[in-house]
Amino acid sequence: MDKLVTISLLEEKLQQNDFASARVLYDSLPDSIEKADAAYKLIEAYCSAVVSENLDGVSQTQANHRILAIEVYNSMAESSTELILKKADAACYMVEGCISYHALYVKDTVIGDDFVCNHIAPACAIYDSMPEDSTATKVFAACQLITAYCMAGDLASARALYDSIVDIQIDDMSSLIARRAYYSEKPRTTADLLCAYYYAGDLASANELYSSMPDSPEKSKIAYHVIGNFTDSDNFDFARELFDSMPISGTTDESTELIAETKRDTAWLLMSSYCIAGNIAAACAMYDSMPYSDEFAEIKGETAHLLIGQYADTSMIESARALYDSMPEDSASLILAKANATSALISAYGDIG
Repeated sequence: MDKLVTISLLEEKLQQNDFASARVLYDSLPDSIEKADAAYKLIEAYCSAVVSENLDGVSQTQANHRILAIEVYNSMAESSTELILKKADAACYMVEGCISYHALYVKDTVIGDDFVCNHIAPACAIYDSMPEDSTATKVFAACQLITAYCMAGDLASARALYDSIVDIQIDDMSSLIARRAYYSEKPRTTADLLCAYYYAGDLASANELYSSMPDSPEKSKIAYHVIGNFTDSDNFDFARELFDSMPISGTTDESTELIAETKRDTAWLLMSSYCIAGNIAAACAMYDSMPYSDEFAEIKGETAHLLIGQYADTSMIESARALYDSMPEDSASLILAKANATSALISAYGDIG
């Protein structure tokens, strides 16, 4: 049977959830790029079945599907660079399938030895089997494992794996997985590890990890992620402390601008979180600490709008007016910021008649 016809039939069987027939068709294919693509599709189907069935609590079927996925992975050829990279992509998907998807339905649940045995251990075995020259996919897979270790409370293993990838440079950024690994997964994973240290009370390790990073846009992004986690859990003291320690400049004009942009975004995140939580005093303290400059004009205007609304909700109209009167109009950005705050103040006066 022609390879393309076989693959078309395999895809049809997968759509019908007929994994047994799909596997027979896969085994009939000769080693080739097409077979590697078919392996990925078969592994993807097995991992998707693991997720949906675990949601229904069918643990034995889930385990069987994982075993079958690993069998297909182990059968993938490594006779060329292209085939090695295909196998690395499949490994990366499987690591993510073992761990990241599982996190969706264990959220807010204490994770114990069962998670480590049933999910991290198989993922580690797959990760260890990945080709050494598949840099981007291996970094991506490592990030999934580090997050899983953090979830399980095994910070020693998380840090050991983190240290093994932190200085790896991804030279070829042409693939989507390489860009995700470098620009998204590494900063997010670092933030996960920092949060795990903070929540475990290991402030020394958290401070050591954060302070060891050079001032860069990446460090700013990491701080943004961590502060977002802290504000979600109303842990504002750590959030403000980390905000104050964020970098203010980089090694180039471009990196300095990226750092400033992230700090503006983080300032808005933190101050709006204060307002939503009703912590007006903390919001005001942070508001007062930020300069009235074009750089922060938009954020200060938006925050003033929020604060005036908060003052109105608590019948503190005099404080609302004092805040409004303190806003300068020295530039177009500041004039626009005050105009936005004007509508909030008028609304506040209307609410009190």
